[in-house]
Amino acid sequence: MNINRIVCATLLILLLGLLFGVAGNADAQLRSSVNMPNSHANHAAPAICNPIGFSNAYYAAGKHPYSVAVSDFNNDGIPDIATANLSSDNASVLLGNGNGTFQNPINSSAGSYPHAVAVGDFNRDRIDDLVIANSQNVSLLQGNGDGTFQPAYTLAVGSHLSSVAVGDFNNDAYDDLVFTDYDQNKAVVLIGNGDGTFDPPISYAVGRGPSSVAVGDFNHDSIPDLVTTSDALGTVSVLLGNGNGTFQIAVNFNVDNNPEWVAVGDFNSDGKADLVVTNYSSHDVSVLLGNGDGTFQSAVNYTVGTRPTSVAIGDFNGDGKPDLVIANSFSDDVSVLIGNGDGTFQTTLNFYAGSGPVSVAVGDFNRDGKPDLVTANSSMTSIAVLLNTCVSLTSTPPPATDTPLPTNTPSGPTDTPMPTATDTPAPPATDTPGGPTHTPMPPTATDTPAPTDTPGGLTDTPMPPTNTPGGPTNTPVPTSTPVPPATNTPGGPTNTPVPTSTPGGPTPTDCANPFVDTSGNIFYPAIHYLYCRSVVNGTDASHFSPHGSS
Repeated sequence: MNINRIVCATLLILLLGLLFGVAGNADAQLRSSVNMPNSHANHAAPAICNPIGFSNAYYAAGKHPYSVAVSDFNNDGIPDIATANLSSDNASVLLGNGNGTFQNPINSSAGSYPHAVAVGDFNRDRIDDLVIANSQNVSLLQGNGDGTFQPAYTLAVGSHLSSVAVGDFNNDAYDDLVFTDYDQNKAVVLIGNGDGTFDPPISYAVGRGPSSVAVGDFNHDSIPDLVTTSDALGTVSVLLGNGNGTFQIAVNFNVDNNPEWVAVGDFNSDGKADLVVTNYSSHDVSVLLGNGDGTFQSAVNYTVGTRPTSVAIGDFNGDGKPDLVIANSFSDDVSVLIGNGDGTFQTTLNFYAGSGPVSVAVGDFNRDGKPDLVTANSSMTSIAVLLNTCVSLTSTPPPATDTPLPTNTPSGPTDTPMPTATDTPAPPATDTPGGPTHTPMPPTATDTPAPTDTPGGLTDTPMPPTNTPGGPTNTPVPTSTPVPPATNTPGGPTNTPVPTSTPGGPTPTDCANPFVDTSGNIFYPAIHYLYCRSVVNGTDASHFSPHGSS
């Protein structure tokens, strides 16, 4: 009798194990098919590749491409590339072939010194359109659905625009626009009407010298918020949305020197929006983990290449955790930081990307399931496409062993409770005493006046600071020390990591933002790099001036 019970119990256990194994496999397949980046370690392990690498190819675009975006402009299901070309006053679209190669560029005229491009559907025809920030106005190009565009029409927005982003700020299902005005220290919002036209611009005060803007939901209310970088103050400004197209007064958080670009992601898989910021003069990126209430933890900085200008997010090693890629304008490379999934990142790996990469975007250009890169190379007339060459490593499970049946113990088997597993959280990155605090900076009369031209009025109550006043001063936390990367293999097709450049090495110290030439002309973030570098090289750069002077 005891033997029969034991045999039945054993068969039941084996049957349950088989059923749960099948269910686990089905769960893993579902997660793989929908590409869930926030899967946790207790799920089926993803296919991880190591080391990562890229294979480079270069494609003609306009003169001095300065910004790059990825979308599908001819509705064939293959990602294409769009660039804003600073010196040829146009935009280029390169249609993808689906195998990682691209067709010749299709050029469309824009305004003077176009330097930022974004994608949206502004007339609700389900065809991608382009919006381009020029030095002093905006060009809107409506797509025809075949990779070509209608002639651009111009919107008067601000004096010196530095970046553009797209979002739905009043929940009407129409794409809206937000720009940063470097001269006026403003974020400028245009509410879309859904027919390609926009309401008059509404301006909001942000930190001095705003160089970029991004959209995210920072307080978990399902309403889009804004974040801008303040090049002059070393801060980011967060403006919480009211849901009707208006925004609250800006609250500032410290980063490092001359922040140039900001992107939004979830780096510790807690469902809260985090920030990553490139810092042009300190040659690093700042990662700020979100608290989910519109505030952020203190920045943790990671060393990258020289003069980082742009950052994008992707999973480059296939482990289901978000990684970072940064375009470094003076070291001619991109830096990849592999994420640990807890909000921290591994040592920087650098990959050559051509001369003067100032913008980077992510797409799967050869449809192999691995994210590839494209950079706009401002010192050239081309873009660089970096195909991800990482080969997945599939772990082989140990062979199954036959477990002998339990013996017939007279008193029956004893159920010994299994010890409970204790989840030990990964230690967070610690800030060295004296590191940067993220007490929101109080609004001042100069940098954070109430927003102007606000329909329906704005809420001018800044979010209460969470840190204790009088805390430690804003001393940047120590940056990570890169491990010497592998050298390039002669003749190899793979772009292996190049030696990490020494921050500040050959870079002229007078090329910090903004650049002022000997005649007193001021050159803003989208212009200063090319002008300054050309002055160092002793070449004529009068056409780089947003003021039209030499």
